[in-house]
Amino acid sequence: MEFYKGDTIKIQCTIDEDITDWKIRASITDASDNEVKIATLNSGGADTQIAVTPGASESTFILYFASGDTDDFEENAILEIEVDTGETINGKGEIYTLFQGNITLKEHKIDWTSP
Repeated sequence: MEFYKGDTIKIQCTIDEDITDWKIRASITDASDNEVKIATLNSGGADTQIAVTPGASESTFILYFASGDTDDFEENAILEIEVDTGETINGKGEIYTLFQGNITLKEHKIDWTSP
């Protein structure tokens, strides 16, 4: 996946499960220890960070990384998405990493500070 540094990053994810009340977290990190984290409202974040549309057989959530969040990031970064289903197995919470992979943050070619 490729994005531009400093741009708003919007990623839509669809899961073939009902994700009602799931806690969802996501982060972008790079080798220089730059990091931006977002989360659902029930996980310490906000609906403006991760918007959830639950459904009985298929659910959607949208990750929103705000404009400017990745200004200082290196070109190569890692996106990770994690969910906590709220259910337990042997007394421990079910937490899954839905995605962890490389993304590219390209430099802008337009300078919006001048006309």
